[in-house]
Amino acid sequence: MKYVSLIALFSSLSAGLSLPLFKKRQANSAIASSIFRRRAYQSTAVLDGWLYIDGGEFSYASGSDIVYQYSSTLLSIDLSQDFTNATVNINSNSKPAGVPDLDSGGIWVDKVNKVLYTGFAGRSSTFGNAAYQDRGLWSFSPDGQGGGSWKNLNSTAPAGFKTEVRPYSALVASGDGKGFMLGGFDPANASVGISGLVIYDFSSNKLSNNTVTGIANKGVVQMGGAHFVPNFGPQGIMITFAGDQVGAKQAGADSLLSTTTVQIYDPATGVWYEQTTSGNIPEPRKEFCMTGAASNNETYEIFVYAGWNGNLGPVAIPYDEVYVLSLPSFNWFKADYLAENPRHGLTCNHIGGGQILTVGGVNTTQNGPNNLYDDVFNTPDQFTQGLNVFDLSTMAWATSYSAQKQTYSPAAAIQQYYSTNPRHPTYSSTGLQQLMSVQNFTSATTGSSSSSSNSTSPASPGSSSSGSSTNTGAIAGGVVGGVVAVALIAGGAVFFLRRRRNKEVAGGGDAGSFATHEMPGNSNSQYEMSAAAENTPMANNIRYAKYAPVPSEPRHEMPTNETRHELA
Repeated sequence: MKYVSLIALFSSLSAGLSLPLFKKRQANSAIASSIFRRRAYQSTAVLDGWLYIDGGEFSYASGSDIVYQYSSTLLSIDLSQDFTNATVNINSNSKPAGVPDLDSGGIWVDKVNKVLYTGFAGRSSTFGNAAYQDRGLWSFSPDGQGGGSWKNLNSTAPAGFKTEVRPYSALVASGDGKGFMLGGFDPANASVGISGLVIYDFSSNKLSNNTVTGIANKGVVQMGGAHFVPNFGPQGIMITFAGDQVGAKQAGADSLLSTTTVQIYDPATGVWYEQTTSGNIPEPRKEFCMTGAASNNETYEIFVYAGWNGNLGPVAIPYDEVYVLSLPSFNWFKADYLAENPRHGLTCNHIGGGQILTVGGVNTTQNGPNNLYDDVFNTPDQFTQGLNVFDLSTMAWATSYSAQKQTYSPAAAIQQYYSTNPRHPTYSSTGLQQLMSVQNFTSATTGSSSSSSNSTSPASPGSSSSGSSTNTGAIAGGVVGGVVAVALIAGGAVFFLRRRRNKEVAGGGDAGSFATHEMPGNSNSQYEMSAAAENTPMANNIRYAKYAPVPSEPRHEMPTNETRHELA
């Protein structure tokens, strides 16, 4: 077995060699479901009844070819309308010149002033021909119709947004008028993790980088989960969980963090705590999604879905699993269904009631045969448009999204646990016990929350407003035809297309509800994804430098006697 170097692959491509069946370019990422393949590494957020999808990469079929692209438009979904993944309307809004298109980034949500912040985290795509993405801070002000206006804040935002390292694969959350960013990778050296907690105060326009003490990872973490919980503590709390410390034990190698504990940050005091959890504890993982919702039983449930341990192939199948951490008990519960659809590089958001919308993810079972980074984008997503809905109230996958569901009651298993066990665990410290004793559930039963999720944004130049719309058929035809006319992307055409602010809609499909798929077949080898290469203004980044072979025997046994989740 050999190490497969993506650096060598890209070098050969630059020398004039290419894979005949695969093309890479950038375009509108609202793709018709009939040709859509995969979406991953995007950032998502919910604000005032709309879900926004920014950045990331996607793939689609064009005849016998597969086209890989980075997303250069902002997508939005109206949460005031019922939908399935086959009927959902996905609005696509062009960005003004200069707004970055980033992978593995994040969005901060200012719920008071109705603003989204982006540009502070992420890296350029490995797909397409995107120029180097300048560092800085941008805001997006929604118009309530799926579009809105962008502002470049670099003239008034703290200088650190322009001068300091912009990490990617950091843990991002927002709440109580602040944006948080923990750890991540240094884009210039992906074998080095960034330490520290970055906090941006929306109202005071102040940026700080804070040393992390009191927890085992010391703030050095990548590809983990962060979620802001407003219902505990005087100013809410931030929960972080799992992830990786690349290079902690061996240069370039994974070092997955323990999942037996979660970390709790108190914004009111700046103190970190680490708390042992109980119940059905997830195994270590990275690149999963994490979000949460407050219940009408004065509990808060944190949803964790999918991810992987660095191994591609059938050994990844058991990572198609949902875990729910209930607060304040810090007890884990696992959803009962048959694992079939493992994925990583996805996002998820609470969209009302007990409903969680999952977005995207690449196929973790795919381990070749051509390019191990590209190939995980090759297979059709078993979920139309890469979307699926999980209902916390039933601990099961749903067949549709209902806009009328606004009150969330915990699942029977969670209610049974609290009826027979103490509400609070034995805390790791008196300070944490006091923090968790402060509770506010007065407005907990409605609304939605973000996995990467509040005030005034300073006035600044660089705004853009909404434009026209086209239908799904036009998008599908335009995308396929555009593969033939790649030359139009260059020069003035790119400038013109990037300046326009089109509002396009994708959706539709043959299925009427969220779909399932068959179990993947056997494979003879698995691979481990390790360190990433440089990201510089002079070169396209490569997310991971190599894949190392790992033992063929799986780590986990397949579940038995479990209920398969039919999403038909």
